[in-house]
Amino acid sequence: MSLLLRRAARRSFLWVQFGGGGERGFAASPAGSGRPLRVLFFGSDSFSLESLKILHTNTTEKDPERQIVGHVETVCLRPVVAPSRRALAPLPVRVYAQEHNLRIHEAPDQEDWTDWTNSLQGFDVGVVVSFGRMIPGPLIRHFPRGMLNVHPSLLPRHRGASPLQYTVLRGDTHTGVCIMEVSEGKFDQGRILHTSHYTIPSPETITTPALSAALAPLGAAGLLQTLADLDARRAAAQLQSATGQKPTWARKITREMAHVDPQAHTALDISRTHRAIGDQFPLVFRVGTVDVRVTELTLGPAPDGSTVAQPGDAVYLPQTKTVAVRCAEGWIHCSRFTIPTKAPMDG
Repeated sequence: MSLLLRRAARRSFLWVQFGGGGERGFAASPAGSGRPLRVLFFGSDSFSLESLKILHTNTTEKDPERQIVGHVETVCLRPVVAPSRRALAPLPVRVYAQEHNLRIHEAPDQEDWTDWTNSLQGFDVGVVVSFGRMIPGPLIRHFPRGMLNVHPSLLPRHRGASPLQYTVLRGDTHTGVCIMEVSEGKFDQGRILHTSHYTIPSPETITTPALSAALAPLGAAGLLQTLADLDARRAAAQLQSATGQKPTWARKITREMAHVDPQAHTALDISRTHRAIGDQFPLVFRVGTVDVRVTELTLGPAPDGSTVAQPGDAVYLPQTKTVAVRCAEGWIHCSRFTIPTKAPMDG
């Protein structure tokens, strides 16, 4: 038996401890592969960056028994130009790839990816994390070992573009990350190969950036674990319908979602909206006859002497330099806000 075959056989029995709930998994190239995988990574933001980092780091693993990924290249969306015609800040995956000399493939702008797909050569598997585009069927079929997606929710809950934000919006206390197959023409409906669970320690104070930072390492570890044992994971893959959970959808976050109405919404609803999307859009709501943009707020008690206040009424609190707003239920305290034609104001 050749040295290569002996190594491949031994790899089937090697185990290591991975992060994320103490789950265990194989720590070498998938049995039968004969060599580490060549991966094409599709990503964009800080959540996806953690998965790219773990793949890239593994390519430098000195112990051949623990090396799962032999080569990784990236696919990035083309830089977007804002209406002001100033280019937006480069996305984290692109920055990392440039800093570490990873080849960057520019995703095509057109709907037909045929020529672009045919130009890709030598990859075993594709990995998609927070990419923001539907992957065409021919591209999925182009990879001999398919494509995987790292999704930050417990599918089929929160399928769609904004699972992290909807976890906060809905006040979920328990969430996780799923590694699933990318299925043709169906967004986030592939078979599940791996699940990591996460209990949110403070569900009524958690923000989307904080949740993303907590789940990203779990997703990255789960991805590497899945790639290490890919054939066995595929053989035991679970249909999302088998979870017994009803699918829910996390649609794309829009600016209109930041418009809230204290007369109709509870303080808890407004707090969740702020923590879910406030890093993208400041909340906008009407106080009296003025539309106020709020960038910092907290839940708070009713001010003294405010028992007759009606939903939508506002009270300035000089001792805390905040504006307390009565909601349909409860109060919010705004500490930083902007009134039209004015500079941002601290309460």
